[in-house]
Amino acid sequence: MFSTPEKLAKRTGKKDANRQEYLGQLVNEFRTTKSKEAKEQVLANLANFAYDPINYEYLRHLKVIDLFLDQLSEANSILLELALGGLCNLALDDENRDYILHNNGVHIISSCLSSPREETVIAAITTLIFLVTPESKLVVATPEVVSCISQLCSSPNPRITNLAKIFIEDYVSERSQLEETVENSLSVEIKKIMWETFFVCNKTVLKYRSVVHKMLFSDLLRETPTQHNCMYSSEVKNIEKLSSAGKMTKLEVGNEASVRRTITVEDLDKFGSLIGDYNTVHSGVRPIVHGAFLNGLVSGVIGTKLPGSGSIVVQELLRFPNSCHAGDTVNVTVRITEVRKLVSCSFSCVCESDNKVVMEGTAKLIIKSLK
Repeated sequence: MFSTPEKLAKRTGKKDANRQEYLGQLVNEFRTTKSKEAKEQVLANLANFAYDPINYEYLRHLKVIDLFLDQLSEANSILLELALGGLCNLALDDENRDYILHNNGVHIISSCLSSPREETVIAAITTLIFLVTPESKLVVATPEVVSCISQLCSSPNPRITNLAKIFIEDYVSERSQLEETVENSLSVEIKKIMWETFFVCNKTVLKYRSVVHKMLFSDLLRETPTQHNCMYSSEVKNIEKLSSAGKMTKLEVGNEASVRRTITVEDLDKFGSLIGDYNTVHSGVRPIVHGAFLNGLVSGVIGTKLPGSGSIVVQELLRFPNSCHAGDTVNVTVRITEVRKLVSCSFSCVCESDNKVVMEGTAKLIIKSLK
């Protein structure tokens, strides 16, 4: 993430409004404007703010999750896709995830799986994957969701196919095993006592009966809150990468890999010819490097160094704060920020001569098993 309290203090809204006031202005504008274009722009801004954890509390206070969920039933496909992107960003947070789950989010999000827009389907599957925790697997992997995602395993779009297979292979089998284990492990008397306690303490969650089963089962095993919050700890231990020497090593948060590259005019000419981009800004006296070229350097690091062979990018967010020019030497660094079924990483491309960031961003990856 790139926001800090110091940076946010400088990025205020209209009339020097603070961050919460500015976000409130956006929400109010979205709810009052009659312009389709304005609604799309405002929702895009809110979805972008949902990317940064420092905004989570503000967005919860302003009921932005409800706003996003409401848009998933709209006919406007652009608003739907933007709202789904916002939910996908927010679902990485425990409190946001619980709110989505407890407000019928799985049913609403899964309805987007039948969308004709491939990016919408990809975002829907990714969001459902983010909603899965040891406690919520039984709620997310419902028979309806499983049936729909199973059909997507044969999609002609490889990104949809890969995500669908991850969901089915990693969550569905565990769901059935968990249900059987829970039912066999809890005696009738223990169930009765703990269910009565749960009725008193948390009536609002009772509709999620399968979640309660998992919670009771966890209590019997005396799992600690830390274990509950350590999502996919067992899966994390099994995720590996190839080092430069070809030896298998564990992939961990904080791992970094870098490359250094001097970009030439010949590089830009070849790249422009390859992709058909003859924009004059990429030629002349001081040509600007294609953003896609810089992103390609990042892709090279991800695919060959970290995590390495078998890595597939399924989602990416880019920013180009400064221009990069032919003749510049850049340092490209990729850093692992989260290791789950989908691995998250941040990356930056820094110009060596003036230490300016010319590209930065984040990505979510699938690590395919290497046979």
